Amino acid sequence: MATLEEAFHQYRDEDNHELQLITSRLNALLTSQSFLLAAAAGVFFGFKSDPSMQNLLLVSVIAALALLIAASAAMAITIGCSVLRAWHRKGTALIAEDEEKEDEKQVLKGLHLHRKRPDLNHILSVDVCFQLPPYVFSGLWIAVILWLWWRT
Repeated sequence: MATLEEAFHQYRDEDNHELQLITSRLNALLTSQSFLLAAAAGVFFGFKSDPSMQNLLLVSVIAALALLIAASAAMAITIGCSVLRAWHRKGTALIAEDEEKEDEKQVLKGLHLHRKRPDLNHILSVDVCFQLPPYVFSGLWIAVILWLWWRT
């Protein structure tokens, strides 16, 4: 059976691993959305005259693909944040278990910041900053699709 300190280090390793997964998902989302936005703008604004129906259809396909990517990223990032919160609850429980001991027997002192999770800073940095971009991009692409349908 793992000691309390070993369990805490495992928690920190898993927390870091999950955070890296979420970050890579967000980076992939931002990269794909940037390329697709540039492609849609290039097709739509790249012509001197009024865009043809074929160009509008191509922009619609790009928007639909981008919306699909944003929606799947939203799901993956939300799941990752849920797993991260579960690891944070585990870490909080380990810290609480350690703090129940007498001062000289505590093994986790100095290994954490004594923050209650989730605090407001944590909610803003993880939940909002990670989970908001996919929904913003989804809304943008839905607006583009609706505008294109309204225009035709």
